[in-house]
Amino acid sequence: MSENYLEIIKQDKVYPIIRCKEPEQAVEISKALVEGGIRVLEINVENPSLYGAISEVSKFANVCAGGIITSLQADAAFASGAKLIASPIFQMNMVKISKNKRVPFIENILRQMPFLSLMPMGNIKLSEVVTYIKTGAAAVGVGRDFYLGFTPKEITARTKEIIKEVKDFSEWIQK
Repeated sequence: MSENYLEIIKQDKVYPIIRCKEPEQAVEISKALVEGGIRVLEINVENPSLYGAISEVSKFANVCAGGIITSLQADAAFASGAKLIASPIFQMNMVKISKNKRVPFIENILRQMPFLSLMPMGNIKLSEVVTYIKTGAAAVGVGRDFYLGFTPKEITARTKEIIKEVKDFSEWIQK
């Protein structure tokens, strides 16, 4: 692994999660997010056609394949260009694949573990990101609130705005 993607996510504090059924839409949203300053994003694999989106987006961004629960899905994700995988459940099989391929594995942790750097995900609004960071989150996963109902230009503007808010807070806290 040449880049530490989990470290990039922790630095950026914002982790977009794209959930849609059409690969073209996932690519369009991804382009707008990257233009706004996002360095790592997740495309949730809701159907096999989204592996094509991962393949396209991985040409210009670091992509996490989300919703991965089987080794076949993980293999397809990596073959499509995913740099890391995320799963809604804990499976030792995913940990083994991650270790063997030397790629990060993100589990949507629903139990308290204060000794870990946690990234809350699930129905989080952009307006809540800084609040989560203030309470100790290492980074925050934001899904549809990033893009649903917005044009690519608006997605880019929203992305730049949240990155600035997070950066301003992070700089303030370091003083």
